[in-house]
Amino acid sequence: METLHENAPGSDYERQRPEVLAGRLGISTRTVRSRCARGDVARMTVAGRVWVRLPAGLAPQLGKDVTIERLLPLFLQLLRDESSEVRLNVISRLEVVSGVLGVDQIARSLLPAVMELAPDQQWRVRLAVIQYMPLLAQQLGAEIFDRDLSQLCLSWLEDSVYAIREAAVK
Repeated sequence: METLHENAPGSDYERQRPEVLAGRLGISTRTVRSRCARGDVARMTVAGRVWVRLPAGLAPQLGKDVTIERLLPLFLQLLRDESSEVRLNVISRLEVVSGVLGVDQIARSLLPAVMELAPDQQWRVRLAVIQYMPLLAQQLGAEIFDRDLSQLCLSWLEDSVYAIREAAVK
């Protein structure tokens, strides 16, 4: 990746600068820089693209309203990213974000996104979804889980990948 292109206005790098990320999240640049220094935000290069693992650790500090307004849309966008590495990183941070959201918001926003990821071509993404399922079930309650997720969980028992079937049983 050439330096001239990565710093171009509107590039992936430009959109993920601390000032821009702070503006998107509605927090101070100082907070973003501090979180970067602690490792809560990390720059990664995958397939020539530069992007940011979102600072999920900020969700409890931002509170429910700001998390819903600013952070959740970024998470939902990255859950649909073409890179399985991006999707895996976001799924691994859903626990922190979903802990801040209420049941209604989880059912409206995160549940459909998780349902989209459940049949993902990458088995590691499917595995991450399975590992997130107990927490999601606990937060949503038995009624919503039975109605929306039970058939999905049963389908994993017939997955072609052994690790998926094994995780589904646990």
